[in-house]
Amino acid sequence: MEDYSQHEQCVDGQSFEMMRRLLLVAVVLALFVGVAAETPMMKTISYRGGIITLQIPAQWKEEYQPEGGGMFYDDRPDSGTLRLNVLTFKAPEGKLATNGYSHFAAMPLGDGERLVRTLHDDGLKISKKSAVEREVKIKLYCWQIAHCAPPSKLYIASFTWTILQSQSTDPKFQKEVEFLTEQISKAVFHPDLGKL
Repeated sequence: MEDYSQHEQCVDGQSFEMMRRLLLVAVVLALFVGVAAETPMMKTISYRGGIITLQIPAQWKEEYQPEGGGMFYDDRPDSGTLRLNVLTFKAPEGKLATNGYSHFAAMPLGDGERLVRTLHDDGLKISKKSAVEREVKIKLYCWQIAHCAPPSKLYIASFTWTILQSQSTDPKFQKEVEFLTEQISKAVFHPDLGKL
């Protein structure tokens, strides 16, 4: 008579290994889908011909003012609005800081402000404030990036994210602020601005 116990163990061992692999694939796929669901599709904004370039969610609307300034927002009722404006200054000969971080670091920070060095040696000043606009309480999150373009140009890109005061404690909007801080810190100024 043939002994089937070894055969059953082998089949069970193979089945167990196959189930373990399928479970591992399912977990990896679930994690990938979860991360993909949290990471929106992005588009690149080349503001005013590429003075500064950054990424924002692909579904966001863009509006530009003829005299300067851009506005970016998700087309939903409770969406915040990101505004961008770039100012250009000319430093006296020999007075331009070595980089944008040094420019901001030479000045004292205001209450609640913090300064971060970007990967491009630009200075990123971050702050927030409360205000009232048309009798509505709002919260303004502000990011200013200083960029030095030798021999004498200083560019300041000002970003402002405006939401209702009541939204500022909502975890969804707190995540948006973190997301915007990350994207703004990755913004890149055009490499040839000093020649313009």
